Amino acid sequence: MELLTDIVTVFGQNRTRAELYGLWLEGCEVRIATTRSEAADVIDGSTAVAIIDRGFGGDGPKLLEPLRKRAPHCRAVVTRDRSEGFPGVDPEYHLVTPVFEEDLQAIVERLLGQVNYRLALVEYYRATGELASKEFVADRAEGDSVRDDPDGDEAAELRRRVARLRRLLTEYRKRLDGEDVAAVMESVTFQSAPESTDSAEESASKHHPGSCSNCGRDWSVSESDPERAGFRQLGARVWRCIDCGHVQMRPDPSHQRVSPYER
Repeated sequence: MELLTDIVTVFGQNRTRAELYGLWLEGCEVRIATTRSEAADVIDGSTAVAIIDRGFGGDGPKLLEPLRKRAPHCRAVVTRDRSEGFPGVDPEYHLVTPVFEEDLQAIVERLLGQVNYRLALVEYYRATGELASKEFVADRAEGDSVRDDPDGDEAAELRRRVARLRRLLTEYRKRLDGEDVAAVMESVTFQSAPESTDSAEESASKHHPGSCSNCGRDWSVSESDPERAGFRQLGARVWRCIDCGHVQMRPDPSHQRVSPYER
């Protein structure tokens, strides 16, 4: 199965044990850090799963904060001796040593599934939002031409990306159970469109639809009321439902045709 990322970073005091974990996870790209200086070199946004020894560098769980800042998608497994506690530690999994091969492989496989589903989901909505904006804002004389390629190779590449991400999402979803999906959806945050003083964009934000055309979610309250907001604005006159994920567009009032983007 194609993965967007399979990078696993092991932060361990014992290099022999860390290398053993690497052998067990031979299907992944495994990076190893056994000192603080090595950890500083590998802590970046590329790590999908981190395996952290509780005693690494005096307090291994302290690595969680910088890891999650640089890689919000990262999932963590903390290993510890039976006598050690978990104060102030909030990883996805705790493992008591000795760690067994099958246990580690099963946990990493599950976490990689969550991470890749999350990454694909975020990229899918970003790509569909960009594509919807390009298709909609194209100034065409005939209404039926809004689905033509307005920007040549760039729009065509976006369509290929959307198709690939849709396929990956289907593949990843089949391998996840309900708890995995819930964990991913809980962790996903979509950034709203940047604020702009442009009068055209301000006008567009005032003309959002009253409800989602797909699931019927009420959109009468804007994002200024986060507890009741029903949509996220992806671009000028392009919105996404926070319930079903449907991407919806509305033209300028002067347009006579409304053509919602179909996912």
